[in-house]
Amino acid sequence: MRPMTMAFLSLARFTSSQIVRSRKWVVLLTLCAAPVALLAYWSYRPDATPPFTFFSTYTYLVYLQLMLPFVTLIYGTALVSEELQSRTVTYLVSGYYTRKHFIVARYMGFIPVTWLLIALPIVVSYVIIGSMFGGLVSNLDMLVSFLGVSLCGVFAYGAIFCLLGTLLSHPLVICLLFAFLWEGVVSNLPGNIPYATVFYHLRSLLSHLVENVEFLSQVSTSSVGVALLMIAGVTIGAVYLSAHLFSRKDIL
Repeated sequence: MRPMTMAFLSLARFTSSQIVRSRKWVVLLTLCAAPVALLAYWSYRPDATPPFTFFSTYTYLVYLQLMLPFVTLIYGTALVSEELQSRTVTYLVSGYYTRKHFIVARYMGFIPVTWLLIALPIVVSYVIIGSMFGGLVSNLDMLVSFLGVSLCGVFAYGAIFCLLGTLLSHPLVICLLFAFLWEGVVSNLPGNIPYATVFYHLRSLLSHLVENVEFLSQVSTSSVGVALLMIAGVTIGAVYLSAHLFSRKDIL
């Protein structure tokens, strides 16, 4: 294996380890796990909503619409901005790879551990509901669909927030506005404006994969092909711009 490839993989692993070993990761894991307590409340009234209809609606609202942008915001913006502020970025940039490789390695190391924060409570919720009310095996396609869409969201949002963290010295306010005003509100507006949001296309993917999310029957969606193309385009474009901007940035 070439030295550049080894250095790339080493930096990606270091990024994953850096995230998991931080107190922030433990706090966010606890925060993401907290909504599972809603299952205890719902279990007292299981006749009000069928079990997996509740699971799909609960996962859509809590984990895709709320937790996904929040968690990716916290870590995506920190991939570059925190290292620049602490002046540790100069120690991470190695002679084995370019600054562009540095961005891509940091981004790839961010993906699995950030997705785990979203995926783990979704799986736990599914297992609890399936164990209590049956359907654990027969509804696996629903679980896989939610996990797949959430992974697409981690890729796209992570790339956007990495770009904003590279572009801005203090990106938090702008990122919060983007995550909860643009993505949370604009994606639900009528007309063609929602096409410009990531969440619109994540929701479109989900609508073709999961049938019993009540909210999805009331909104417009794009085709699977268009949704995947837009998500991939945003992801690749944002990572490319991040790498390009970082390669020209003064880090000393």
